[in-house]
Amino acid sequence: MGVERAGKTEEAITLEGIQRFYGFLKRMNLPTSMGEVGIDDSQFEAMAKRGTRFGTSVELNVGNFVKLDCQDIINIYQLVNKEKIYEIHTCA
Repeated sequence: MGVERAGKTEEAITLEGIQRFYGFLKRMNLPTSMGEVGIDDSQFEAMAKRGTRFGTSVELNVGNFVKLDCQDIINIYQLVNKEKIYEIHTCA
C-alpha cells in the first residue's frame, strides 16, 4: 500500500496501511462494510452458527491461533460492521 516504515511504530504502519486499503476500496467503488452488501446485525447469529457448526448440530470452536466460539464470531461481526455493537446476541 506504499506505507513508509521509517520512524513509525508497527501500529502506525498497520493503521496507515488499513486507511490506504480502505481508500483504495472506496476509489474502486467496492463495499467496505457488511451493511453495504445488505448484511445487518439480524443475520450475525445465523452466520456465526453456520461458521461453527459446519452443517451439523454440534457447535465447534474454530481458529488456529485463537479458538473462537459462536459468540466470539458475533462480536467480531459487530465490531467490523460498526453498527449496533451494543446489542447482545446469543448462540442458543
